Amino acid sequence: MRVRLSYSVELEDVPDSVAELIEQEMFRIDAAKEKIGKAYHTLCEEEPHIELVIKSVDQARQTLGAIDLRLSECESILRGYKEASSPSEQASDDDIAEDQQFDGYYNTPYEVPKESQK
Repeated sequence: MRVRLSYSVELEDVPDSVAELIEQEMFRIDAAKEKIGKAYHTLCEEEPHIELVIKSVDQARQTLGAIDLRLSECESILRGYKEASSPSEQASDDDIAEDQQFDGYYNTPYEVPKESQK
């Protein structure tokens, strides 16, 4: 079962935190490569143990799938970091907020019915 963990870091620490996550995946790639190599060498034997090959290939595939998921998460984090650290986009958001200051009147998409006079 996968669960989502969340924690906060300073904005300037995001690249280092993502680098640590990616480094962990590099070690997992090595593990997947070993499993693939094991499958290959077993198949090259005179009488290969097919069940062992199937198990090794399945483990490699699962590891690669987990790596893909983690790298996708890293990509998403870095996209958010890029948006958060881009000053030109933040300035334009501030300009929009200033232009839309409340003037005391509500603009409704419909007409509010007036009370009937008796």
